[in-house]
Amino acid sequence: MLIIPAEHKIDWRRPPFATLILIVINTLVFFHLQHQDQERWEQAYRYYTSNGLPSFEAPLYADYLQSITQLGLDSRTELAHQARQAVNNNQFVALTPYMLEDREFIAYLRRDGNNFIAPENFQNWQLHRAYIQTNYLDQLSYWKMGLVPAQIELPDLISYQFLHGNMDHLVGNMVMLFLVGFAVEIILGKALYLTAYLAAGAAGGLLFSLTEANSITPLVGASASIAGLMGMYVMYYRLQKIRFFYFVVVYFNYFKAPALLLLPFWLGKEIYEYYRHSASDIAYMAHVGGLLAGAAIMWPWANWSKPSEQPELSEEEQDQSFRELKNKALKAVSQVDFDKARQLFTSLHQQHPQDLDIPLRLFHLHKLKPDDPECQHYTQLTLDNALRQGNMEQAFEIWQEYQKYAGDVPLQDLSYHFRLLTGCFNNNRMKEAETVLDTLATVVKDPNLLHEAYTLAVQNFSAQQLQLKSRKYQKKLQALETSEPPPLAG
Repeated sequence: MLIIPAEHKIDWRRPPFATLILIVINTLVFFHLQHQDQERWEQAYRYYTSNGLPSFEAPLYADYLQSITQLGLDSRTELAHQARQAVNNNQFVALTPYMLEDREFIAYLRRDGNNFIAPENFQNWQLHRAYIQTNYLDQLSYWKMGLVPAQIELPDLISYQFLHGNMDHLVGNMVMLFLVGFAVEIILGKALYLTAYLAAGAAGGLLFSLTEANSITPLVGASASIAGLMGMYVMYYRLQKIRFFYFVVVYFNYFKAPALLLLPFWLGKEIYEYYRHSASDIAYMAHVGGLLAGAAIMWPWANWSKPSEQPELSEEEQDQSFRELKNKALKAVSQVDFDKARQLFTSLHQQHPQDLDIPLRLFHLHKLKPDDPECQHYTQLTLDNALRQGNMEQAFEIWQEYQKYAGDVPLQDLSYHFRLLTGCFNNNRMKEAETVLDTLATVVKDPNLLHEAYTLAVQNFSAQQLQLKSRKYQKKLQALETSEPPPLAG
């Protein structure tokens, strides 16, 4: 069963660079560094088999496994049974991958082997094992950089987080890192996010080492770090209801729940799996350590930086919320409750500034009061939207509707008149252009601006072979040029 937060969506205008960098580093380590492990391991395997070590060690290995499983010191009972069968059938090759790297078995033979192995064989075996260890096994990345609980070193608490056992392990962790990491990066910022990520992974590795103190099997993977990110995420939102994605066998869906309730669920699940599958190669206690560390790291940050009261809605929820609020606004219009309608449409415009229908409705709700700054704002906004889209018919209708109620209150930004005039001429809407020109003559006091408008009119009417119209505005140009200029401001 998989449950992960799914509250946020990625804003690619602000890419999650820190998360992407972590993914790139993990991927490069796997393909550039760890790809050499296979060749080294095969070399160790060839040396091991060519020097007769499988047939020499197999009976000893079967005895060793039988002894430690019977004493309850190891849970590999199935492997112990397989080892005994392989020895009875002289099928030593099947045990080679296990014997080659079982460091606890090797340590046992080095410590006690001289008690039951002939001295000359024991010495020769030690020489071969030392050669394999030094030249091959110690060069494997997971032995050099993995976290070995019985031989824990501080640098390994960081380095193990960037190693992975196989391609499936890498892909699974990187997908989880991408899905959860970018949201925590938004909350913490890049530098603090990277620090918290590594600290949670180190804490997870430390708890794993404490619970597996005698193990010499290396721990690798980013799972504890990612568990830490999940702990940070739910601790940040705490009791706010956020959206989660869940996957069970083949069924998946979403649900909303108080964020912090998932923390004890995740912890309980990992601890249950740890005791139920004690022989598993999954580091459940590392996950527990990461979750607890992530929650602890986020605790002071969440107190200092309060999350917004309303977490980000999903696309479906945004659509539903938008439709509901718009229906309320339209209902207010139908009930002639224009104040409420203006309030609701203003709220919609703030939430959805890209929706061009809302400013148009606000224009119609404000147009009766041309001296109101809101009327000026939405008139100019809707004119700008229509002009940018090249919708000259709508732009002229908005402009004309404003003029109907404007009286002696002209548009504060005269450039919209000129933009509309130019648009009308460019689209051969000569009649509308002339209407705009007549209005400009009454609202524009600057003769230089009028001169530009009339010059444009003469040029366009002449180009359309409308000589009467061209001569009309030619006369207006001449009148401007011969008129007495306005007095200088004192």
